[in-house]
Amino acid sequence: MCIRDRDGDIDISVLVEKMSNIFPIVAKIEQMCQLTTTDRSTVATADEPGSWRLCTSRTCVVLYEYLNQPEGMMLSQYGEEDQSVTLPLTKCSISGVEASCPREKEPILRRVFGENWRTDRLTSLFH
Repeated sequence: MCIRDRDGDIDISVLVEKMSNIFPIVAKIEQMCQLTTTDRSTVATADEPGSWRLCTSRTCVVLYEYLNQPEGMMLSQYGEEDQSVTLPLTKCSISGVEASCPREKEPILRRVFGENWRTDRLTSLFH
């Protein structure tokens, strides 16, 4: 999932089978987008998910790691979540911009962008 939230950066979530799979993904994003990794959260370890901050001089991407778990669950730095709330991603429109959103997007988008996320002007979402 990729969302640009109120702090103006771009948030990307990645679900992997094992944490070592995240490193080639980060490298590919750095290369494709000409980004530089500024840090990886202190929460993250070789076995525990965390987040990455990758930046250019104009914007940053925050990449959140999710580790696939048994029985349809996934683990992030915030705890365990049911994959069925997020997956499969669905198409949605945020202030007229097409995006990929969690399957049950309403509560997440309302939390990230506010109650009027469907109707507010796009520029008002990034302050």
